[in-house]
This record gives sequence, C-alpha cells and structure tokens, in this order.
Amino acid sequence: MKIDPDSTQSSRARFIAAARELFLVHGYDGASTALIAREAGSAETQMVRLFGGKAGLLEEVFNESWRPLNEKLEGIASGARSGREAILKVLATMIAAFDADPNLAFLVLLEERRVRGDGRVVSISRGLSDFSGLVDLLILRGQRDESLAVSLDHAALRSALMGAAEAMIRDRAIARREGKTDSFSRSSIRSVFELLLGGVARDS
Repeated sequence: MKIDPDSTQSSRARFIAAARELFLVHGYDGASTALIAREAGSAETQMVRLFGGKAGLLEEVFNESWRPLNEKLEGIASGARSGREAILKVLATMIAAFDADPNLAFLVLLEERRVRGDGRVVSISRGLSDFSGLVDLLILRGQRDESLAVSLDHAALRSALMGAAEAMIRDRAIARREGKTDSFSRSSIRSVFELLLGGVARDS
C-alpha cells in the first residue's frame, strides 16, 4: 500500500503534540502508549511504525522542543562581536525562552535528564547534542578572538559553563513551576555567569 507522505507527516505531528502534553502532565512512565495513541487519534502500531515505540517518540519530543530554540540561538550568536559576547547572548535568549514557556524548560532541563522506570536515563537527544555543539563552536571562536583563555580545554570549559547555566536556569524553572517566588532573577543569573566567564577571559 502506498503511504501518503502528507498523512504520515500529519500523524507524526499529532503523536508528538499528544506525547508532549501527556509527558508534561503524567511524566514518561505515567503516559501509556495506549493513552498517547488515543490522544493522537491513531493506533499504537502506528506509533511503533513511526518512532519505534514510546522511547523513540520521547526523543522526537525533545528534538522538536530543541529545534526552534537552536535555530534562534544560532542566529543570535552569529551577530555577536566575539565568542564571549555570543555565549552571553545565547544565555540571555535561553532564559527568556524558558521564562516564556515553562513547559519547554521542564522538558529540556528536567524531563530529558530524568531516570526512567527501567533505571536508565534517556540518551542525549539530537537537539541537546546540537546545542552542545553550538556552545563548543562559540568557545573555540572565543579562544580564537582571545575573548576566552586559549589554554583551557574547550570541552572541559563547555561542560563547566553548560553545567552552571543549566543549574541556575533549572532551579529558577522549578520554582516557577511550583508557583513559588523565584529564588533569583534573570539578572542574577547573568551576573553570576558573567563572573564565571570573566574568570576564563584571559590566560594568566
């Protein structure tokens, strides 16, 4: 039987949209494949055909969540005057995006790293890998233009900067999701991050 590509694409989109909402409400383990298929107006067998199962669908949810953000970040970074400035602009853009869409923050900062019922953490999504690659490129750019120390291993520096930024944004997102007063402001995150970058701005 010939498959209608438009129909397949529509079915993919419905599954991704349904899974995104159900994972937000019930978590990965609590959202059954039957429930996802029902909300998508399709069959579980179609989910398996399109995504290989619920784990593959989860990865696509992450990828679809990262894609527009990564595209925006690449555009922001390309207009910066230095690698260091680009990293700061990327941070500011991410904070604004997660503040505007708390569900996005929950998915990419919390759900993507969570341990599943089988004791495993889902593999890093293509979207997160693309973001990590962007940070790598910005650090290397900063080392070339000497806005960042050239003596530091760029992978170690990327890990440190991403870890610090993620921890601050995640804690703020958790507080907002729970309806609590933010423990610190956007400007506080930027100030701390600028201080961290200042410490690696020049070789001693």
